[in-house]
Amino acid sequence: MERTDRVWGPDDVPVRPPDADPATQALDPRTVFLWTRVDGVSTVSELGDIVGLDAAAAAEQVGALARAGLVTLGAAPKRRTTGTLPPLGQLLEAPAPPRATGPMPRVTGPMPRVTGPMPRVTGPMPRVTAPISAVDPNLLPPGPRASDIAWLSRFGVPGAVPSEPWFRPGQADRYVGFQFDARALLEPCDLTIEQKKEIVFVAGVQSMLDAFELLGIEPTTDRKVLKNAYFAFSKRFHPDSFFRKQLGSFGALLQRVYKDATDVHDLLQENDEFREVYARVVSARNLLFRARLEADRSQAQAAQAERAREETDGRKAELQARLQSRVDARRSRPDANPVSRNLAKAETYYAEGMKLYTEERFVQAAASLQLALTFDPHNDIYRQAFERVNDKAKQVRAEQIWKRGVMADSIGQSREALALFREALEYWRRHDYLARTAELMLAMDEDLNQAAELARLAGEAAPQKVDYVLLLGRIYEQASLTKRALTTYERALQLDPKSEAAKKAIRALK
Repeated sequence: MERTDRVWGPDDVPVRPPDADPATQALDPRTVFLWTRVDGVSTVSELGDIVGLDAAAAAEQVGALARAGLVTLGAAPKRRTTGTLPPLGQLLEAPAPPRATGPMPRVTGPMPRVTGPMPRVTGPMPRVTAPISAVDPNLLPPGPRASDIAWLSRFGVPGAVPSEPWFRPGQADRYVGFQFDARALLEPCDLTIEQKKEIVFVAGVQSMLDAFELLGIEPTTDRKVLKNAYFAFSKRFHPDSFFRKQLGSFGALLQRVYKDATDVHDLLQENDEFREVYARVVSARNLLFRARLEADRSQAQAAQAERAREETDGRKAELQARLQSRVDARRSRPDANPVSRNLAKAETYYAEGMKLYTEERFVQAAASLQLALTFDPHNDIYRQAFERVNDKAKQVRAEQIWKRGVMADSIGQSREALALFREALEYWRRHDYLARTAELMLAMDEDLNQAAELARLAGEAAPQKVDYVLLLGRIYEQASLTKRALTTYERALQLDPKSEAAKKAIRALK
């Protein structure tokens, strides 16, 4: 039997067992997302690049998956060449798997309308979404269990979970997809326009919201969180909040919204099994939906990259044709002078360098193109080709040196690892390289000024990474720069208000 407590290296290849089901484990969502990227080919280091983690963090998450029985160690595949990683999600040309669906959306009857020629509201607009891409179902989360959906259906309307969330990731306007009737919103009553819009919106899409979306929270089984959310909801929609106000036709909508929310909240509070199953179904549905959105986004990016590659190939063919015409013109006239010989050598090295480039042997290609530029230093075509290829060659050198540094660090040779990390940064200042080097310098208490500068550069390169801001704060704290550390932790808390590490650090400094 394979050990589940092994230390995973950056070049190990995790494989998913056919019966693996992350829904049965209490895992961090980021760990589950990494599990969806496991394709039996990518190494731990490559998976970290795909999901935005360094090799050490990716190895830690793969280890957690292994201990949960969700991955095993696979055979090392043939090495990929630099720059040819598959697009995120490994999209395949296969029929899309059936979408996970639950019972029919909740419907409580027609919406009351104002008597007279003015229509009340037009209600939810059809959701315009791009067609779901063909995705290998093995690369997606499993979605809600059919047995859970069937069990919830016994509760009727309160147990119904829409097949898709109403609120999409990154959706800034909560009213997107809903059409208001402006004239109906002008009905005379004691409500403001914003209050009218909120009541009409919630009443109109209530059948398309799960209980957590209705209460404005993430899926949870915490009864206290549910209670607090319901209390906030009641302050907005309890009929008593509008005591002695003329509500007009909005009164019936308000009564219905409050009653339906109360029914499902009471059931979530009183029935422990219902609360657990309902939260599990909604969480699994959300995870599957977001994975599909990510697959669609990755496919669109891959298509855009393919179009860019075709355009680049066209320009390269045109450039080569022009170059060949120049070569032919030069060869058609006798030239025995040294300048002509140098130009001929430059053309030879350029052709060799471009051939090596198409084979993705970037280091050798850069050397050949540099020789071409040496023999013909005023040739802008050679110069542009060398600069472009040399950047790829530097990345290859940096990756080779970095892997040696990671290996040295894994066996406790910290100083050798730090020297290799610094050498890799001379070729390529990747944000995760910067952060890892700064972290090692912090652990060794080595040149904290430089460590702070590296952490700052990592944060500028990846501003969404709260961990880089926290790292900079720890460096300032160890350097006894308390005010700077406190300011940095507060900035991390602004980026992620739920960050317990930032909150703890701020409390300790204050």
